[in-house]
Amino acid sequence: MQYHPDDFLRLAEEVERQHGTSVPGPHNARRLRMKRPDADGEERWQDATTTGCGQEARFLVPYALPQGKLGKAMEKRGAGVVEACAVDDDMGKWPRFANVIQEDSF
Repeated sequence: MQYHPDDFLRLAEEVERQHGTSVPGPHNARRLRMKRPDADGEERWQDATTTGCGQEARFLVPYALPQGKLGKAMEKRGAGVVEACAVDDDMGKWPRFANVIQEDSF
């Protein structure tokens, strides 16, 4: 998703209003290696590359955790915040941010 400059500014302000923040630096693709099942059902290592728009469009966005023990256990393991790219992850189309998109973004 590409943003009109005013929409991107409103999106950034809304992320901050929801206690999130921007992440400095461009969103570059990353190479990773993971195990995936092959046609025989055996797991094999496979190389993959993530998306990377190259723009400074990354945000840390908080999300609600369940109450009680489960939520506390999830929080210990790093849950409660996600790093997302406004461009690659189409954040302007997320229900929690769609209301701030008003210009010619697509």
